[in-house]
Amino acid sequence: MNDIRKIVNQPDVQRQTKTEKEKKLKKVCADFEALLTYNLLKTMRRTIPSGGVVPRSASRDTYEMML
Repeated sequence: MNDIRKIVNQPDVQRQTKTEKEKKLKKVCADFEALLTYNLLKTMRRTIPSGGVVPRSASRDTYEMML
């Protein structure tokens, strides 16, 4: 029984678990940042008056969504 505790309580195992949690947290943060940026740009584009050099079209909307 003591042998198992030695293996489980090793710093490498705890560090690996912490690293996995940090990786998951970074991915969630990056996903949230992407959604926030997308919605921010989408909202900002709505404030721009229509007209201008390039007319509104489906292809322009697709291009702006990808940008």
